[in-house]
Amino acid sequence: MSDIPICHIIGGGLSGVACAYFLKKYYPDFHSTIYEAKEYIGGRSCSYFDDEWNMHINNAAHMVLSSDKFMKNFVHEEEWCDKVLFFDMETLGGNITLNDNMDIICRKICNTAYDDISFKVKSRVLRNFKSNHFMHPKFYAFNCDLTQRVINVLASYADEIHCSCKLTKVMSRKGHAHTLCFGNRSVRVRPCDRVIFALDNVSAVPFLKIPSLEYNNSVNISYYTSQTIFLPHGASFVGVKGGVVDWISISPNVVSAQICNYENNFTTFDKLALYVWSEISRIRGVNSAFMPSYRIEVNRYASVKMDGINNSLRPNNAKTIYDNIFMCGDWTMKNYPCTLEAAALSGERAVRTMLKFLK
Repeated sequence: MSDIPICHIIGGGLSGVACAYFLKKYYPDFHSTIYEAKEYIGGRSCSYFDDEWNMHINNAAHMVLSSDKFMKNFVHEEEWCDKVLFFDMETLGGNITLNDNMDIICRKICNTAYDDISFKVKSRVLRNFKSNHFMHPKFYAFNCDLTQRVINVLASYADEIHCSCKLTKVMSRKGHAHTLCFGNRSVRVRPCDRVIFALDNVSAVPFLKIPSLEYNNSVNISYYTSQTIFLPHGASFVGVKGGVVDWISISPNVVSAQICNYENNFTTFDKLALYVWSEISRIRGVNSAFMPSYRIEVNRYASVKMDGINNSLRPNNAKTIYDNIFMCGDWTMKNYPCTLEAAALSGERAVRTMLKFLK
């Protein structure tokens, strides 16, 4: 393999495995190697197997839109939902009118309070709902199968994947990286090789000398139900106004509730889960006798805060201070919300940029 150029992909999240996919698509002669710090791939967009529930659960509620050019390929036609219920916890009333609830939609997509979202980011989100190509928006939530359906599929295009392999140092000379250090292991970067950083901003800052961005967290609560529950109006999604929970989605045996930018208003997660379940019950119009078994995932770095300051600090392209290192990740896509679609597109941009600079 001495004559075959290698693309070293640092990070096995969605943007990293997307790099492997697009590399095979645009330049199949490259050998792609992914290095992931954790014991598993997927990063902030993955699912894991729960032994007690005997099923896979996603680490968060990940939603895609029918306008997403890349991510929509992972959703079957019959799985799309065009009914979204928006429920006001104060009036206990609901409707399914999208235009009257764009603040809830933007908050969910951007994980940022509607009034704080950058004008450019907000405009991009709203364009999807007002364009002639998206008159009838559809939604889909990966509640239990994101790794199986998306991450593993894209990762299959990688030639090598090394987990439990955390980057500790980049050795360079005159702006050219020549060695990647993973603890006691060193990997030489030959002149024909390239490197793509598919890390979040927090992990990339020490290596790339880029601005630190502020992140918002999120909390996802998955409730296991012995039978599938139903939401009013036959909706699969509920956007909540005036409640603790922001978004609810259902799938067989699992109810997923997401809290955007959680402010730690409860003393324990048990109390938080109980309160959120009571809100779900009120929305359904039932009196639940007990709270089902649940799992809580706290995503401390769920997404970059989408305000004007943070958006202005995001990169304009995939280039870095090194001539042979490029970067990707949802945070690198200025003016885009930090979504699955943005993460995948950033991988494509990094690969395309890398190919332009091949000598």
